[in-house]
Amino acid sequence: DLRLAKAHLARIIGAVVRDRKLTQTEAARLMRLEQPDVSDIVRGRLARFSLERLERGLQGLDMDITIRVQPRSARRARARLTVEYVPA
Repeated sequence: DLRLAKAHLARIIGAVVRDRKLTQTEAARLMRLEQPDVSDIVRGRLARFSLERLERGLQGLDMDITIRVQPRSARRARARLTVEYVPA
């Protein structure tokens, strides 16, 4: 679930960068990263990025992040971690 959540956050970062027509260099400045880091994120090379680091990057792109914790549904065998993107 953690890897999938990181992948979702990376996908959202890529979508925001594309939607705002930012270069990777511009996105890196906003996210307080280096351009090669942004390249790795949008290409899905996420091994060296924590969930927290990706969240900070999204905040640098002026994206709000909401974390909601709730009991697991009785229909599922185990709890899950999900990420949802709500575009403007």
